[in-house]
Amino acid sequence: SRVFKLFVGAIVGVWLARYLGPESYGLLNYVVALVGLFLSFSSLGLKPIVIQNLVKDPESKEKTIGTATLLLFLGAIIAYSALLVLVFYLHSDNVFERQIICVFGLIIFFRVSDTCRFWFEAQLQSKRTVITEGIAFTIVSVLKVIFILSESTLIYFVFLILAESVLAAILIVRVFIKQKNQFGTLNVSFPIAKSLIDRSWPLLIWVLSARAFN
Repeated sequence: SRVFKLFVGAIVGVWLARYLGPESYGLLNYVVALVGLFLSFSSLGLKPIVIQNLVKDPESKEKTIGTATLLLFLGAIIAYSALLVLVFYLHSDNVFERQIICVFGLIIFFRVSDTCRFWFEAQLQSKRTVITEGIAFTIVSVLKVIFILSESTLIYFVFLILAESVLAAILIVRVFIKQKNQFGTLNVSFPIAKSLIDRSWPLLIWVLSARAFN
């Protein structure tokens, strides 16, 4: 999967860079990088902690997944709100840049579906995640080529990158729903929420530091 994405992504990426030109392609990368910083925050560093909980305490999987989903949703709200504040401060005089950042920033909310990925990784079934992400990547890569040949503007490519995450989220949630025979009703546990946050915040700081310096 990584090799495929690297190979196809490099070809389409170079083609897209030449098509958009330095200014538009630079703006696209800026938007992706800026939103990526807030996207990292919205993850709250939960991934390894949640997977560990699912492996060590499978009997509480409904509470762990339900709680993690709520935390990721709250993290997405906080991250997107902070992004909006920053965008309106830094880009108060550029409506177009403000619009595309706000639109692309919606990608943050679709990462709530990561809890489904956590479950499959805990069950050593990462192939399900790889397949769904591969399908989304392939479809969007084909559309990028079509849009380049159609001489589409920058905003279309912003929507395409957003669409990749949306499609991947929809597919992984659909696959997860098919596992319903393994679950009862998902619910939230405040003790588990406290435990997850207490253990994940050092990872969050590390992730944000790595993202900022890279």
